[in-house]
Amino acid sequence: MHIRWYGQSAFLISGERAVFIDPFGAMEGLAERGMQFDYPLIEDVQADLLLVTHEHRDHNAVESVGGSPEVLRANAGTFNSVVGTVIGVASEHDNTAGIERGSNTIFSFTLNGLRLCHFGDFGQADLPC
Repeated sequence: MHIRWYGQSAFLISGERAVFIDPFGAMEGLAERGMQFDYPLIEDVQADLLLVTHEHRDHNAVESVGGSPEVLRANAGTFNSVVGTVIGVASEHDNTAGIERGSNTIFSFTLNGLRLCHFGDFGQADLPC
């Protein structure tokens, strides 16, 4: 298995299949808001499965990923996918029940016999049991 970090929350995890999580696109206009985003654009990447943890532009640029990936967008539940079962767990992007920044989805899946979990922009103080 190979894991490559592209910046922010974007990862390509490849093995038997390729899973891309939280791609970002062009992020111009952030400097005016006091934010710095210096990661190079995501280019020449293909995936079998594309996971989007929430619908903010620094996590949902599905057009940045090539191939014809199956896309799971910010939904809780259990899903059958090209890599097998994917579990999406509802969570919040902030510590105020999502009031400030909205919801987030934690994704868990197995690739090459390893169980992986990506928390996206998890902002809660903890996960209730």
